[in-house]
Amino acid sequence: MSYGMMIALQLDKPEIFSRLWKWVKSYMTLPTGHENEGYFIWSCGLDGHPNSDGPAPDGEEYFAAALLLAEKRWKIKEYGDEARALLHAMVHKGENQDGFPMFEPKKHLY
Repeated sequence: MSYGMMIALQLDKPEIFSRLWKWVKSYMTLPTGHENEGYFIWSCGLDGHPNSDGPAPDGEEYFAAALLLAEKRWKIKEYGDEARALLHAMVHKGENQDGFPMFEPKKHLY
C-alpha cells in the first residue's frame, strides 16, 4: 500500500492517495495495546484480513516518505502530522512501552 501511495503521489492523484491511506488506517493499523502499536501490518488480504501481525520497515519508511511529500504537494497538514507520529514510533518505540524501534539506536542511523 505504501508503494501505491508513493505512485499516486508521483502521478499527482490526491484522491487515490487519500483512499489508499484511509484503507491502510482502517485495515492495516496495529491495534492499541499491541507491542507494535503505531506501526502497520505488512500483509493483508483484499478484504482487510491480516496475513501477519507485524510491520515491515520498508513499508513504514515509504508510508512516512509518501505522507511527508503529500503534505508538501497538496498542503494537507494532517498527512505530515501522521508521518511525524510514525517516524517518532520508528525511532523511539520501546523506550517507554513494548515493542522495538525500526532503527537500532546504537547505530545512530536517524
